[in-house]
Amino acid sequence: MYEPGSKAALALLEAAEPGDWPRLIASRREMLIALAQQAPRLPRTLIEHALTGAEPGLLRAIADNTALQAERPDVHGRLLADGSAPVLKAVLYRDSSRYGEQPCWSHAEVREMLARPGRDDPLWSDPELVRLLTGGLHYTHHTAPVVCRAPGVAAATYRARYDILGTTDRLHALASVAEADGIDAVAALLAEHDTPEAPRPLDLASLRAALEEFQSTRSLLTHLRARDIVPGHLLRHYATIDWAAVTAEHLRKKFAKETVTALTSRPDCTAEAARALGDIAVVAAAGDHDWVIDHAVPAKNALKALRGTRIERLEQLVADVLGDDPGAWRAMRVEATRHKGTIAELFTLLTARVTAGDLPDRPRPGEVPPPPAGGRLSLKIADAAYLTLLDAATPDVRLALLPVLDGPAAHALLTQGHERIPEWTDVLLALGDVTLLTCLADDRRLSAEEVTRLMALDVPEVSHALGARHRDWAPRSAVNCPDTGLRTVILTKIHVRGEIPRLRILLDEWERHGREGLPAMIKLTVAQSGLPAFTAAIRRRVEGLLAHDDEAAALAELRARVLDGESAAGQIALLRKASAKYKTVGIEHHDWHWADLLAEHRREPFADQVFFDLTRAPACPDDLRALADGMVRHWETDAEAELADGKPLADVLAAHTLIDQQTQWIRRLLRGGHLTWTDVLTHARPAKTALAVLTDDDPEGRKLLAEHVTAELGTAADTWQLALTMLPEFTGSPLELLRTANLAVGAAPGAA
Repeated sequence: MYEPGSKAALALLEAAEPGDWPRLIASRREMLIALAQQAPRLPRTLIEHALTGAEPGLLRAIADNTALQAERPDVHGRLLADGSAPVLKAVLYRDSSRYGEQPCWSHAEVREMLARPGRDDPLWSDPELVRLLTGGLHYTHHTAPVVCRAPGVAAATYRARYDILGTTDRLHALASVAEADGIDAVAALLAEHDTPEAPRPLDLASLRAALEEFQSTRSLLTHLRARDIVPGHLLRHYATIDWAAVTAEHLRKKFAKETVTALTSRPDCTAEAARALGDIAVVAAAGDHDWVIDHAVPAKNALKALRGTRIERLEQLVADVLGDDPGAWRAMRVEATRHKGTIAELFTLLTARVTAGDLPDRPRPGEVPPPPAGGRLSLKIADAAYLTLLDAATPDVRLALLPVLDGPAAHALLTQGHERIPEWTDVLLALGDVTLLTCLADDRRLSAEEVTRLMALDVPEVSHALGARHRDWAPRSAVNCPDTGLRTVILTKIHVRGEIPRLRILLDEWERHGREGLPAMIKLTVAQSGLPAFTAAIRRRVEGLLAHDDEAAALAELRARVLDGESAAGQIALLRKASAKYKTVGIEHHDWHWADLLAEHRREPFADQVFFDLTRAPACPDDLRALADGMVRHWETDAEAELADGKPLADVLAAHTLIDQQTQWIRRLLRGGHLTWTDVLTHARPAKTALAVLTDDDPEGRKLLAEHVTAELGTAADTWQLALTMLPEFTGSPLELLRTANLAVGAAPGAA
C-alpha cells in the first residue's frame, strides 16, 4: 500500500492532469517515481511520457508496477515491446530481490526481451544490467539469460545453472556464448561441464543446427518415448508443437498416461489433439460434449468428466431410457461401473435391458452404507459417474429416487449434487429416514435454518454428522441444540456471549439429560482462543445450584432466572442497565424481542451506543438498523462527540487534525449525511490526509476536486510544481493548498 501522501498526490493528478510533465518530474521526481511504482492507476499522459523513454527512472518504476499492469494489459504489452534497459532492470531486480512474489513478467517474456538484442547492442553497455544478468537470479527467470548474447552472460548462466538446465537450454547457452564470446569460450565451458548433444567439431552454425534439431518435432517424439524423461519438464522447452504429428504418433503407438497428461495440459493443446490423445477431461472442458458421449471410453470416466455441466442430450437420454424407474436406475448403477464402451453405447445397452425387463433388484437401499460423515469429499469414479446421471434427471425424479438409492449414491446426491434444492429438506424431514437425514446433515451447503431443524431432531446419527462436517456455527446453535455431544462440539468451537444465553444452555441440558453432565460442561474451553466457554460467575452459580440438596428447587431457581432474562421485560431491563453504565450488551447472543425493544426505544430512547451495538445483531430488522445507521457515533471519537453536542462543523474539522490511517470517522460522517465533500475539501486538514480519504467509490468528491484543481492549478507547471511541493507538509485544507499555490505563483515576480 502506498502512503497517504502519495495517494493525495495521485488524487490531485487524476483530478486534472498537468500539461508539462518534464518540468514536474524534474522538481518532484521522487514522489512521481514512488507513485509510478505502486499506484494501481496513473494519469494517461504520465504513462505516455514514461513510455517515450525520456525518464528512465519513471519507465523502470512502471515496469515494476504489477498492479498497474494488471489493470492495463496494453501498458504491459508496450513495455514488453520496449525491452529497454530500464524495463529489463525492473524485471530482473524484482526477480532477484522479491523471492516468492507473484511475478508480472512470464519466463517466456523475459527470454523474448533478452534474445532480441545482438552482441554489440548498446543495451549491454549498462553495467547494472549486466551485473544483474551475471549475478545469479534467485527465482522465476534464473535460466532466461541462456538466450542473451551480451558478452559473458550466457557463459555465467551455463556455469551457475548447469545442473538445472535442460538440454535445450544448454544448447541455447552454448550458441549464445559462441556468438557473444567465441568458439574458444564454448570449448572451455564444455571442458568444465560437458553437454553430449553439442556437435563436434564446434562452430556456431553446427550449434544452431543442433539446437534446431533438438527442438524439432522428430526429436520431441523420440524424447517423449524415453523412459528417463519427465514429460512436463521436456515440453517446457518447446514453444510450439506440431500437434498433427504428435497425435499421429500417438495413434501409431499410444504414449504413456503421464505423457498424455503433460501434452493436454499445455494451453496450446487443440481440442482435436485432446480428442486424438484421448484426454476426456480436456475435451469435456472445451465443451465438445457430443464427442465425449459418442467416442470417449470407458463410459464411467466419460461421465465423470461431464460432471457439473448441464448437457441437454444427456438429460434427454436419462429421461427417455431411465425415467423414474428404480429398476432401470439400479441396472445403470451396475452397468455404468463395468461398461467398457461409450456413454451412447451404455444407454443402448440399458434400452435393451429395460425393453426386455432384465432389471436387477440390487443394490438395495441400506445394502451398501453411505460413507462416514465428515470424511473426504472426493468420489470414486463409479460414484462420480452415477452422480452425473442423477444430476441429469429432473428434480422430481431425483427426489423420488432418494429412498431407493444405495448409501454412496444417496450421500453423493445430497452432499455433492450439482443442483442443491433446499425444499428437499422439508421432504426428507417428513419422510424421517435416518440414513437419508444423516447424509443430508453431512452437506456443508446447508443453511443455518436447515442445520437448526436437523439439530432439533435430537437423533444421534444426525447430530454426529452435523458436528463432523460443519464449521461455521451460529452462536445460537449451542443454545438450541438438544444433543449433548453436538452441543459440546459447538461450545468448543465458538463463544456464546451473555449470561442468559449461557444459562439457557445449562438449563436445557439439565432439563433434557439431567444434571450429571453439567460439571464437565461448565469446564469446557473454546479451542481457538483457549478461553472458558462459561464465565467464572456462571460456573460458581451453577456449582452452587448443583450442591443444593433439593434438586427440584435448584432447577426451578435456574429456570426462573432464565425465563425472566429471556422475556421482553428482562431484555428491556438489561438494555436500561447497560444504558446507565454504557455497557455493551448488543453483541450478546439473545433471541431479542425486536418489536418490544423498538417500541420501548421510541418511548424512551436507549443510550446511543447501546442501541447501535444492538442493531449490529445479524437478525436485527432493517427498520431498527436504519435508525442506527444515521447516528453520529459520539462514543467513537472526540470529533464526533463535539459534533453531536452541536459544535459547528467547520470548528470541529478545524480543531481535529486528521491522522493517517485513522480517518474512519470522516467516512462515517460522509455516509451518514452529516458531512459533505465540500466540507472535507474546505475544512479538513492536513490536505494530504484529507485527499487520501477519497476512494474510487466517491464520484461526487472526485468531481468536486476536479473542478477546484482545474480552476486553481489549470495546466501551469509552476502552479502544479508548487502544489505538489507543499503537499507533504502543508497543514491547511485541500482548498487552501490549491489557492495558496495559485496565489503564490500569480504573485511571483514575472508571473503573467
